Amino acid sequence: MARRDRVTLNIASYSDDPRARLLSAFAHTPFVLRCGEREIRCESVEGFWQGLKFPEDSAERERIFGLWGLDAKRAGASAPSSEAIDFCGERVARGGPAHHALAERATRAKLG
Repeated sequence: MARRDRVTLNIASYSDDPRARLLSAFAHTPFVLRCGEREIRCESVEGFWQGLKFPEDSAERERIFGLWGLDAKRAGASAPSSEAIDFCGERVARGGPAHHALAERATRAKLG
């Protein structure tokens, strides 16, 4: 059985390794999430994550879903403070398992 050498990959937008940059939440890697019958188009995981901070169905959320990189990160800074977010009609506690599951769902969607 052949043994593969394992290499640690530090996933970061500023990495020298293009694989790491592509895997980062900041990367421009468009994907679509389904919310019932509705399709939600996002340009990056960071845009999705920051957009979640804004009210569901708001123009601001949709605008931020269309961002990537530092533009997406900075856009989230103006979000109202809240202990929870709403997604697909469900209230999700920020930092809890369901919130982390949304990050995983977005990451899996971007990887196709």
